[in-house]
Amino acid sequence: MKEDLVLHNASPRLLETAGHSLALQFLEGVRFIHDNLVAHLDLKPANIVIGAKNKLYIIDLSVSVRVPLLESRISGYQGTKGWVAPEVEQNPDAGYEPIRADLWSTGQVLRHLAEYQPAYRSEMIFLADQLQNSEPQHRPLLSTIIHTLAEA
Repeated sequence: MKEDLVLHNASPRLLETAGHSLALQFLEGVRFIHDNLVAHLDLKPANIVIGAKNKLYIIDLSVSVRVPLLESRISGYQGTKGWVAPEVEQNPDAGYEPIRADLWSTGQVLRHLAEYQPAYRSEMIFLADQLQNSEPQHRPLLSTIIHTLAEA
């Protein structure tokens, strides 16, 4: 039986063969938690596990927050340097929308997966660019863009 594997440690071969499916599963998982008004706040390859039959799991919700509204704001640094949104990195005490911050991190994970996906790289980078818009309010919710990669 195959053991679970952290995405950060996945082989390039696995990411080449299953990367598109993993990207879709990742987007669906983040969409699900956001639809339930939960922001993960530490999305990165080390918090994504690939299980049996290449089923993807998002783990480590230890710093996640549940918000009453999509537009709710929080303050304070949450996440891992290099994987957090610019507004969190630059001035976390000013307050930010945690779900919009998660969208930026989602784009960063997509960029990581795109490195191994020549067939889908342009679509994945296109989505990552949208999710990593410097203006948090212009980052599209996953429910509005997930079809872009699903149809590729």
